[in-house]
Amino acid sequence: MPNPNWHKEKQLTEKKLFEMAAITLRPKAKPLAEENGASRQASLKGGEGNCVVSPGTRIDGGFTSSENIRLDGVVSGELRCDRRLVIGEAGRVEGKVTAAEAVIMGSI
Repeated sequence: MPNPNWHKEKQLTEKKLFEMAAITLRPKAKPLAEENGASRQASLKGGEGNCVVSPGTRIDGGFTSSENIRLDGVVSGELRCDRRLVIGEAGRVEGKVTAAEAVIMGSI
């Protein structure tokens, strides 16, 4: 004998599957520290689209980049960055600095 409530059971099953799919597809939230840059600053390393000035490197004269810059060396002159500039603890700029976004742990 067929179940008289099969239609209701089917609706409940479909609803449960939809809820499970919504939970699975929901994007994971970023930690607040990452959005504020605390986690991102350490992750700005060499790679595609990033310019890295390593410790022990000195640039005399102006320096401009349209990409991200990680500075752990020394720039003597104007430093201009169209994106994100991270000056590490060992990094130093002896001149004017212009950047769209900056994290400064070294000195200017």
